[in-house]
Amino acid sequence: MAETKIAGVMRAGAYSPNHIGNDAAIFNVVAEQLRKRGCEVNIYSEEQFIAGAAQERIIINMCREARSVALLQRLEDEGALVINSGYGIENCTRERMTRILLGSNIPYPESIIVNTDQAIRERLDSTRMSPCWIKKAESHSMHKEDVSYARHTEEAQEVLQEYFLRGIKRAVINRHLSGDLIKFYGVADSPFFYWFYPLQEAHSKYGAETINGMPANLPFSVEKLRAICAKCSEVLDVKIYGGDCIVSPEGDIRIIDFNDWPSFAPILAWLPLYLWASASVTIAATAIAIVVFTILGTWASSVSERYWGPDPVVACVDETVGQWISLLPVVAGVAPWWEIAVSLALFRFFDIVKPLGIRAMERLPRGYGMMADDILAGLYSAAILIGLNILILR
Repeated sequence: MAETKIAGVMRAGAYSPNHIGNDAAIFNVVAEQLRKRGCEVNIYSEEQFIAGAAQERIIINMCREARSVALLQRLEDEGALVINSGYGIENCTRERMTRILLGSNIPYPESIIVNTDQAIRERLDSTRMSPCWIKKAESHSMHKEDVSYARHTEEAQEVLQEYFLRGIKRAVINRHLSGDLIKFYGVADSPFFYWFYPLQEAHSKYGAETINGMPANLPFSVEKLRAICAKCSEVLDVKIYGGDCIVSPEGDIRIIDFNDWPSFAPILAWLPLYLWASASVTIAATAIAIVVFTILGTWASSVSERYWGPDPVVACVDETVGQWISLLPVVAGVAPWWEIAVSLALFRFFDIVKPLGIRAMERLPRGYGMMADDILAGLYSAAILIGLNILILR
């Protein structure tokens, strides 16, 4: 019987414009991967969640409906683990996101927040904020018309009037930025981060990607983009995220949108492979490779001695297997990734100095000696790395 019980709350269709199937697909992939790891995952609609059907204390969700978000926040306050946070989901509504990102010095377009019954032409003219984007402020987008491109101030005023007539009370107006449009996906506190040019991959939600045109492949720092996204994730309190940015001809990066739990549509086909490569699978694959290469390496080393003499420099399968063994604690998650360098240093020390019986292993006949000393060096390195993390770092 599974000890970890998780409620999965799917996004209501009204909040998945043009992406109902993709949103459901990514959510089902995550649920299935959790089940493969021994968790019990029960799936609920937002309506069922609001009605109180979910009793689990761990909740993964793609909620957007206001009542769902309020319930998530209440459950968080009562101690439930909620991913994404209900507060984070609320922070991704346009006005809150704009205020938080600008207030946190995140690179973001110049923006004004207005009531939709305001006259804005004079203000836009004085700030030369045209062309511009007008976006529904108080909730997540549900329709194509909730995000509008205005070529000049007269058109901006007309769009704002249309928002007012549709019952939208507030709007965020962003300055239009020229440059390459980039879409990105990420998961906080994990190595996963993916970016791409949506127009090149024919990925579009409303067709607005064509405004900036085909990308010019302007140079920019991916590490800087990752750092900016990590900061956005932190200040907005959103762990699973996606969004858009503009890279200027000078290489500057500005976030123009940041969303809680996107559809991951362009990478959905290979995402299960990424999730499948868990620590246990990686350990098993590494262990199998060690066994196979030890057997083949012993045979190949015996053959190589006939042509190049004992322990020839052209044969390196022994060091390869030994290094794999020394890296097992990192693969298993016992040691953090940055200890790869420590593992390499330890293995090279034991391989060169050959203490503690390692040199004696070299005297074994044929390929057995070539392989055995490096295998023992790898075992010593792995043991020390595990010991260091148990006794010192943990």
